[in-house]
Amino acid sequence: MSKSPILPSQAMGYAFQRAYLARKYKGPATANQLWTKKQLSESTYEPGTQITDHFEVVDKTPTEITVRCGDSPRRPEPRNSDGLFVMSAKVDREQGVVELGVKSCFFNSLTRQEGIAGPMPPWMENLHAWYSRLLLATASWRLVR
Repeated sequence: MSKSPILPSQAMGYAFQRAYLARKYKGPATANQLWTKKQLSESTYEPGTQITDHFEVVDKTPTEITVRCGDSPRRPEPRNSDGLFVMSAKVDREQGVVELGVKSCFFNSLTRQEGIAGPMPPWMENLHAWYSRLLLATASWRLVR
């Protein structure tokens, strides 16, 4: 696969969050980040790529891209609200299908965590799960012709 996996950040479901973040954070300090639909579509998402002052690519394989979230990528230090997203696209040419996936993990990177409780209240985790599904579903529309 020559291009990177289709990312939810390229999806219509991300348009509203991207517009909100642009209104809040787009400016000279974030000019090197991806903001427009065109930039998002053309990027190869190499590690270090920053997206809408909310995500930074930290790892990339031919089928997966991992981004850090939870605060501005301009703040590389540990934070009380931190997270990782792993987005994947696995192509099975024989079957003529693509398997899309999203995994997310939220944590407080300032302190050692015990147990399974995350930094967000359960209702926010629930909303985030639904939002992740929306992002993945609208990203898949780019694959259907």
